[in-house]
Amino acid sequence: SQPNKPQEVPVNWPWRGVSVESKKTTAADMAYLKSVHVNFVRIFIKGDKRSKRELMTPTEGFYRELTWADSILDAAAKEGITCMIAFNNLILDPQSEVNDKRPAFWNNTATLDSVYRMVDIIARRYAHRGNELTAYEVIGEPALNDNGDVRTPDKITSFYSTVLTTIRKYD
Repeated sequence: SQPNKPQEVPVNWPWRGVSVESKKTTAADMAYLKSVHVNFVRIFIKGDKRSKRELMTPTEGFYRELTWADSILDAAAKEGITCMIAFNNLILDPQSEVNDKRPAFWNNTATLDSVYRMVDIIARRYAHRGNELTAYEVIGEPALNDNGDVRTPDKITSFYSTVLTTIRKYD
């Protein structure tokens, strides 16, 4: 928000919502959710899960997830539901042992750059959405598990700064 500007209330606040993923949810479910007074949906993008489930490349799984999210957002717009795009499965290869809970993720520039590129793809794709898209979530609960020592990743502030700058570039 800008200085001296009153904080705006998010669309459909207070939210009464659910989280959905492609394995269990279709666009047709938005009408039912509206009928039970849901006004907010967290859309989980899980390209790694889809590529493993449907035996496809990680890149194809990622883009199929985005196509599915498009259909959910279209239906949400029709029903007056607002959504959040949640991108927490940051490594697309389901065979990879690297994830945001391990130091190897945070200490590898190429891995972080790949995540930033995916955030860029998502933010650019959804930049022109209306009230059906209210927010983005990238790593909702960051915690590094370093041989049993659970802590906040050292690079989390710079990570979120880069993610936020990327999203704001479009939206």
